[in-house]
Amino acid sequence: MEKIIYSVEDDDNIRYIINKTLTNSGYQVNSFTNGDDLFLALEKEIPSVLLLDIMLPGDSGLEILAKLKAVPRYKDIYVIIVSAKSSELDKVIGLDSGADDYITKPFGVLELTSKINAIFRRHTEEREILRCRDIVLNVDERICQKGSETIPLTAKEFQLLKFLIEHKPTVVTKEELLKKVWGYSFAGETRTVDMHIKSLRQKLEDGSDNKMIITVHSVGYKIVE
Repeated sequence: MEKIIYSVEDDDNIRYIINKTLTNSGYQVNSFTNGDDLFLALEKEIPSVLLLDIMLPGDSGLEILAKLKAVPRYKDIYVIIVSAKSSELDKVIGLDSGADDYITKPFGVLELTSKINAIFRRHTEEREILRCRDIVLNVDERICQKGSETIPLTAKEFQLLKFLIEHKPTVVTKEELLKKVWGYSFAGETRTVDMHIKSLRQKLEDGSDNKMIITVHSVGYKIVE
């Protein structure tokens, strides 16, 4: 995992802080003020992490995120929204739109570097293969295979499936999944989990009654062999 980070931020001061902080921490940082410049840069080099503001000139951060998610070659970019929009609803919308994490402004430089370091540290430490039925997860390469077929999963889908397999056959609550996989705990807000479970089922199950991901009513989900 190359230590390349892109930042889309139109505030000069915040853009400088992000650049300076992460460069001093050993990362290669490229900054942009709008989505058009970002996509031009993506044609030449794909970063490991993208820091994305929401309120931008031209396309908003959410519109940029939607365009990213529509392109398969960008699916492995870890997207962190960095925004002054700080309500729980704003965070839910950002995560539901496909972001992997959410940082509210104003943020501390230690918080930012800690999150970034954790992303790269997890990637370095995760060197394992997980199996369930005919599903094989290569955690290090973040590849999901079903038999001989490679199944394209988003970053969050992969993390969610990994967590469920690691805890099989235990029932995992929606609240625990939201906290452990997304890093947030929104009381009563579990539709993010439900949407990702639905997507996993569509990609991994064959439509028969022999389900791999089981819903435990009013509790959560579990994996069965």
